[in-house]
Amino acid sequence: MRADDEFVDDSASSGAESAPLAIGAPVRVGRLETLPSVRAELSRLYRECRRRVGRYPTPLEGQRLAAILGDVRGLIEVADLSDRLDAIEARLAERP
Repeated sequence: MRADDEFVDDSASSGAESAPLAIGAPVRVGRLETLPSVRAELSRLYRECRRRVGRYPTPLEGQRLAAILGDVRGLIEVADLSDRLDAIEARLAERP
């Protein structure tokens, strides 16, 4: 998030031991076709931003991090509602 950052380290999110990537280097992102995959990617983005900002973010950085967390919260709510709707539909399908 800061202009002086030179590298992006995505080794923690991928679970693989690798060297940090240079800014602008290609990063592998999975398919974002389902709520869980979008939520996972947004969570990785938050963790990486939080790691780069450090312990004491500026007010602007804090606002950006809060916005990402708000989006993650929304995705969690939507995924929960989707699971509940699937369960209700399954119960209704069992009825004679």
